[in-house]
Amino acid sequence: MKLSVISNINLDSVIGRLSKLYDVYKTEGYGTWVQEIINPNSGLYSFGPNVIFIIIDGYEMFKGQSKNDNTIDMNIGYIEEAVKNNPDITFFVSNIDLWMRKIESAKSGSRERRLEFLWEEGLFC
Repeated sequence: MKLSVISNINLDSVIGRLSKLYDVYKTEGYGTWVQEIINPNSGLYSFGPNVIFIIIDGYEMFKGQSKNDNTIDMNIGYIEEAVKNNPDITFFVSNIDLWMRKIESAKSGSRERRLEFLWEEGLFC
């Protein structure tokens, strides 16, 4: 089985362990997951994986961008397009966690929680 683990964070230790059991594609550096999935000529697709794991760190996803619905929609759109264009590949996509900078009740309905729910909702629609 050929698999790929792509991410917006460094997962070299996970990829190293998986490589002992599977043929694993490793991107050059981390944070290139969007470039890999939107380019049909990328090394990812040339590798020919059966399975792609997309592991997203919410904090890194919003780094340098505003925390809003557009960022969620844009990234979900990249994933949807990749899934649609590659029906023979099984995709697994992580949920996201966004750390709050202050202590709040879980019931407070913070912006971070709302964005986490939007991500999950986008993946399962």
